[in-house]
Amino acid sequence: MKENVVIDVGAYIGITVADIYHKYPTSMIYAFEPCRTTFHQLQRNLGNAPRVTLLQEAVDIENTITKFHETTAKVCASLALPCGSDKWKKSENDKNAFDIVDSYDVKCTRLDSFLEREQIKSVEYLKIDAQGRDLNVLKSLGGRIGDVKNILAEARLTDFNMYEGDCHRDELVEFMVQKGFDVVSSEKQTFDQEENILFKRR
Repeated sequence: MKENVVIDVGAYIGITVADIYHKYPTSMIYAFEPCRTTFHQLQRNLGNAPRVTLLQEAVDIENTITKFHETTAKVCASLALPCGSDKWKKSENDKNAFDIVDSYDVKCTRLDSFLEREQIKSVEYLKIDAQGRDLNVLKSLGGRIGDVKNILAEARLTDFNMYEGDCHRDELVEFMVQKGFDVVSSEKQTFDQEENILFKRR
């Protein structure tokens, strides 16, 4: 059984993976990125890196095939449909960032199923950037959430949805506290409309 692995859900082009690679020099790293365009760049950046496994899959609460929505700004691509764009604060350069340019089927995997499939006993660090689906990713761990030590997840701070079905920070924190985690630190982003929150298992 593999122990103390690192998982990146929503790896984009591998910026975080590259940082994780040096921070956890002995850990196996699994990076999920369902966006076709972005995954090709991720492969170019990290496809030959030892200890890194790249997966062109999404993570969600069901093992299934579902639609993925690629946006003008690839970093905004998601299983969830963007909504409320008229209320978002964004720069002039990003005014069309959330426009959908393509939708296609992707494989979705529950994390508890993935841990079983890969014979992973424990996770040292789980980073999630699933654009409105972070809580679903956490729920997909089921009872295996207790085998994860540190989790970085994102939630909105606005009183309106940024993606269909996304969660507010308070909902995310409540869920994590109930699961035995405490908030270690947090950082606002996207003009203070979203927040990355680091949790540690008690």
